[in-house]
Amino acid sequence: MDKMLLQVDGITAPSPIHYSFSTIGWFVVEGVLFVILILLMGLFLRRYYRNRFRREAISFLVQMEKGFFGPKEFNQVNRYLKELIIHKYPELPIDGYYGERWYNFLTHSCKKEALLTLEEFQQIELYRRSGSTVPIDTELQKRYISFMERWILTHRIK
Repeated sequence: MDKMLLQVDGITAPSPIHYSFSTIGWFVVEGVLFVILILLMGLFLRRYYRNRFRREAISFLVQMEKGFFGPKEFNQVNRYLKELIIHKYPELPIDGYYGERWYNFLTHSCKKEALLTLEEFQQIELYRRSGSTVPIDTELQKRYISFMERWILTHRIK
């Protein structure tokens, strides 16, 4: 065995092979990855622009939440939400929705459970239409805003 090791000692190893990306297969892989990257960027941009109305509506609600919430402000939120739906889904007859029908539309098109009961929603509707200067319960106001925010973030209209 020692004689074999002595004979192998004189063998020299070949020079290392230079690795290169110059073969045609690497150009194909690079092209496919580039196309996938462009498609993913396009999908993200499309999603970003499609959800712009959600970001604007949430910022509107946050601004409204900071101030006094009287009937005028409730009307603004309701009008803004209806305008948003009419702009985004012009085929829906939203103009005629009010009261229980409006509540049912909002709760059925929201993926999550409603934060307001029908009675609470009707109480806010009555307050909104009354023009009263007596403020409504702040907890109910917060739940109404949360209900609208949740609808904006999670709704699905078919």
